[in-house]
Amino acid sequence: MSVYLLPLQICDSIEKLMNRFWWSSGGERQNGIHWLSWSRLSIPKKCGGMGFKKIHEFNIALLAKQDAKLGGNPSYIWRSILAGQHVLKSGVARTIGDGVGSKIWGWPWLADPVDSNLHTACIEELKDATVSGLLDADDSQLVFTAWERLWKLPVPPKVRNLLWRCARNILPVRVALQSKRVWIGGGCPLCSHMEETAAHLFCECEVARHLWGEGDVLHGRALSEFMDTIISSPTADRAMLMAAIFWVLWSTRNEWKVQRLIENWKAVYCVSNASLISPMPTAWTCPTPGVLKCNIDATIFDNDAGYGAVVCDYLGLFVVAKCDQLGFVRDPLLAESLAIKEALTWIKDIGHHNIILESDCLNFCLSFNSRSIDFSYIGSIVKQCHSIARNIGNVSVRHVQRSANHVAHVLARATGSLCVWGSWDSFPPDCIASLLSF
Repeated sequence: MSVYLLPLQICDSIEKLMNRFWWSSGGERQNGIHWLSWSRLSIPKKCGGMGFKKIHEFNIALLAKQDAKLGGNPSYIWRSILAGQHVLKSGVARTIGDGVGSKIWGWPWLADPVDSNLHTACIEELKDATVSGLLDADDSQLVFTAWERLWKLPVPPKVRNLLWRCARNILPVRVALQSKRVWIGGGCPLCSHMEETAAHLFCECEVARHLWGEGDVLHGRALSEFMDTIISSPTADRAMLMAAIFWVLWSTRNEWKVQRLIENWKAVYCVSNASLISPMPTAWTCPTPGVLKCNIDATIFDNDAGYGAVVCDYLGLFVVAKCDQLGFVRDPLLAESLAIKEALTWIKDIGHHNIILESDCLNFCLSFNSRSIDFSYIGSIVKQCHSIARNIGNVSVRHVQRSANHVAHVLARATGSLCVWGSWDSFPPDCIASLLSF
C-alpha cells in the first residue's frame, strides 16, 4: 500500500469485509446489526470512534510519505506516489475536532481550499474565542467528550467496549433493536418497565438504583452526559464503580434473557414428559376427532397487508376459510399477530369451540404460550388474543414450518387480488381448491 495506488473498488471491498467482521455475531452467515457506519468507526478513539483505518485515505497517506526520486520516467509507481501530493498540500489546513484548541480569528480552520482564514472583524473581548463556541452544544455526538479517559480506564477491554457502546447509544437494548426493525417482546427484564433503554437499564431501573444507592441517579441528565461527568472526574474510582455497575447489570440482563428464552422454548416444544421433545411439523397433519385445525398466515404487500385462515376437520376435509386485508402494516410480526387476532374473532363468531391454531410465526407462538408479562405493542395484541380464546373455549396455538402452513400462505397471498376477499364454507376458493379435500 505504500507503493501502489489501490483502486477504489478494492479499498471499498476491504472495508466492507472489515466492517462485516467487526459486527458479526459468529459464523460465516451471521452478519449482525451494523450499528455504526465504517466512516463513524474510522473516527479516532479520542473522538468517539474505534480508530479503524479508511483504506483509501491510508493508502494515500503512505504514498505521500514516500520520498524516493525515480527520475523523469512516469512509471506506474511514480504516478502512485504523485497521487499522495494533495494530502501534503491539504495537510497545512487545521482539523477542528471539538474546536477547543482552535481559535476563530488568526487560525486557518475554514474548509476553503483558497483561503481558510476568517476575515470578519474581531472585537477585543473575542480575540481568544475558540471554534468550539460556534458548535451546537446540543449535538448528541458532542455530549460525551471524555473518550481518551474512557479508553484509559483500568478495566477489562470488554467493559471499555460496553461503555463506548453506551456513550455512542448503540447498545442492543430493546428500544434500539426496534429502531433496527428487530422485535424482542417485553420491556425491562429486571423490573418489567414498559421500555428498555440504556438509560433505564443502568440508572433508572429499580435494581440499578439499588446498586447506585440513590433514588435519582441521572438528575435529569442524558446517559452520555452522566457518563461524561463521572469519567471526567479527577480520580478513576467513581468511573470504575460505574463500569462495575454497568457490567453487572448488563451481564445479569443477558443471563435473564437467555433463561427466559429457554423457558419459552420449553413452553412451546416440551410435552408433559420433560425428557421428550416434540418435533416441529414439516407437513400438515390431521387433528384428533372432535377438534378442528385452523392454519393462519399473513402477507405484506407494497401498500397494504392481508391474511388467510383455513379450517379443516380431523379427516383433513375443508370446513371454512376466510381472507381479508389488514391495512397498511409494514412490520411482519405485527401483521402475523393481527391476522391471528382477526382469525380468533372470526372463529368465535361462527361458533367453533375446540380448535388448534397453527402459524409459522415463531415469535407470536412463543409470546402466546409464555407466562411472562409482555408490555410491548405485540404483547397488547397477544393479551387480546388470550381474551378471545377464553371466550371460544379450548384453543391451543402451535408453531409449524412454512411447508405445513402452505394452504394459508397461498390464501393470504391471494388477498392481493381485489376479487379474493371474504369467507367460504362447504367449498374453498379456487386459489386453494386444488390443495384441499372437500
